[in-house]
Amino acid sequence: MKIVRVRLARQKYLIHIGMSLDKIGDAIKPYKPSKILVVTNTQIYGLHGQQLIKGLKKAPVTPVFTMVPEGEQFKTIEQANHLYRSCLRAGLDRNSMIIGFGGGVIGDISGFTAATYMRGVGLAHVPTTLLAMVDSSIGGKTGVDLPEGKNLIGSFYQPQMVWVDLNVLKTLPEAEWKNGMAEIIKYGVIADRRMFQFLETLLADNHRSRPLQRFIFKQKYPFNLSRNDLEHIVVRSCEIKAQVVQKDEREEKGVREVLNFGHTFGHALE
Repeated sequence: MKIVRVRLARQKYLIHIGMSLDKIGDAIKPYKPSKILVVTNTQIYGLHGQQLIKGLKKAPVTPVFTMVPEGEQFKTIEQANHLYRSCLRAGLDRNSMIIGFGGGVIGDISGFTAATYMRGVGLAHVPTTLLAMVDSSIGGKTGVDLPEGKNLIGSFYQPQMVWVDLNVLKTLPEAEWKNGMAEIIKYGVIADRRMFQFLETLLADNHRSRPLQRFIFKQKYPFNLSRNDLEHIVVRSCEIKAQVVQKDEREEKGVREVLNFGHTFGHALE
C-alpha cells in the first residue's frame, strides 16, 4: 500500500492507495464515528457492496447504505434533500461519518451533504472510478448543479480519509478508463514531464497493438497498463493534486487554477 499525505493549514488526511476494500475498517476505527452512512448507487453496490460491508465489520458501528440515482443529472439540491433525510433516518449526529462510495457525482453530493448536515459531519471518500481516484476525491470541492450550470452551489470540505482500492477498476467500463486517463495526462502536462512522456509512449504502443483492450485473465488493464504502472500513475497523480491543493486550498492565490486546465471547454462539452 502507498500513502499520499495531504497537509493543510487546519487539517491533515491520508490517501490510502492499493489496499483492498476489506481492510478499510481498520483505517476508520481511529475516527470513532457514532454512525456511518454509505452513499452509493445500485450498480456499485451490486459489484462491490459486499466487499465494503466485509471491510466495515471492523469499523466501530454497522453502516447504513442509501442509494442515489446514477448520473450527473441527479447531482441536485433535491437529491441532497433526499440524503439529509437518509441521515436523519439513520440517526446521524455530528460525530457520525458519511462515506461516498462511487464516482465523482457520488463523491460531490456526499461531500456536500457531509459539509451541510448539522453544519458538518465526518467524511470519507471511497472512489470507484479512475477519474474520482485521481481528482474529485482529493481537495475538498463539493457541490451540486443548477440548470444554469455545474457546481453552482457547494463548499470546500475536506475528507478525513480517502481509500483507493485499484481492484474495483476491474469492472470499470472503457469510457470511464478514457475519462481517468485524460485527467492523468493532464497532470503530466501541468506538472510532470517524465510521467507525460511515459504515458505518451504507453499510449502509442497501445495504439499500435490493441486499442483499449479489456482484461485478459483479469491481469491486464486497458492501455496495456501493468498493475505496477497503474499504481504508479495513480500515486503520482494524487501527489500532484495534493501538492497544488496544499498551496492554495480554497483557490484564493491563483495556484489551484492550474488544475482547471482544459475545464472551460470540457464542462461546455459535458
